[in-house]
Amino acid sequence: MAKQHILCLHSFWRTASTYFWEKLRSAPDCVAFYEPFHECLNQAAVHLPDPRGSQEWNSGHPLVADYWEEYRQCRVDLADIGQKYPGQFNKQDYFKFTTSKKEQIDYLLNAAFGSGSTMACLCFTRSLGSSLALRHHLQDDYPDANQIHVLLKRDPWNQFSSYMRFFLRGQYAFIWYFLIPLSSTNISLDELIGCDISSHRELSFFDSLKRLNATAQHAFSNGREAQLIMLCAKAFIATSMLQLGAELAHWDHIIDTSQPSAAQLFSEYLQTHTMIDFETHDYKPFSQKVLDIALSKAKFANLVNLIFRRLDDAGLITHKTTVQHYYAGYLA
Repeated sequence: MAKQHILCLHSFWRTASTYFWEKLRSAPDCVAFYEPFHECLNQAAVHLPDPRGSQEWNSGHPLVADYWEEYRQCRVDLADIGQKYPGQFNKQDYFKFTTSKKEQIDYLLNAAFGSGSTMACLCFTRSLGSSLALRHHLQDDYPDANQIHVLLKRDPWNQFSSYMRFFLRGQYAFIWYFLIPLSSTNISLDELIGCDISSHRELSFFDSLKRLNATAQHAFSNGREAQLIMLCAKAFIATSMLQLGAELAHWDHIIDTSQPSAAQLFSEYLQTHTMIDFETHDYKPFSQKVLDIALSKAKFANLVNLIFRRLDDAGLITHKTTVQHYYAGYLA
């Protein structure tokens, strides 16, 4: 029996994860699932989510005809996967590796290997707070498989600026993905980010999205975009630190996607460890140009240090070194 490989890509949004996923899904004998913890993959859904392709929305992604093709090919039945409520993996379960998440991962891996493929790739942007628990789970359930965990990282200031590009043209979801999970914690949000959204705790994920979208539209129409941007920055920093600080830095490989050589280095790594090969000549690193968004890089760095101290003083960062690595150059 051929050796089975499980490759997990972990990242936040806007770190070139879709580029690498698109390359991996084209590799022979590999099934690459897009966003296994996506809020629309739940038992309440009748169909796989829309949009299907990258041209159906202002994504900034490489050309993708169908994000969910692998799910269709492996005949994934949404009634069988573990997310019982729409968005629960991005709200009440965001910081946890729950039984439902384990069941969903096992379902997808069994579907991939059951199709005859020897390599399964899981491309996550909602997993960084539980990636070590995922590793342990895979060791228990797939002890003979070669599992590899790769972190895709990007300069946090440029990353936040990318979110803001979408935000300022009315696409708010990226940044709300960092704010909504905080509403399900017992953290004093008013003290941490200067905004109490505990009223969202009882709302569904999608109801929270609707309410926050209305809040954003109201703020822009009343000239309060600077305050809203400050809130967005605090939410991004706090949620990313809570995820990163929950675990030791245990990734097998780390790719800085802002570097021109990122794709080539990743391809070489995979050739060595999995025999997968892909072309990298079309890789274009993210532009380092940032927006004038009423929040300078210096002010962003001040917020990074402020939020880190508050979380650390509250005992909410277990592993400081992981956070310090990701925010290198910003933490004093």
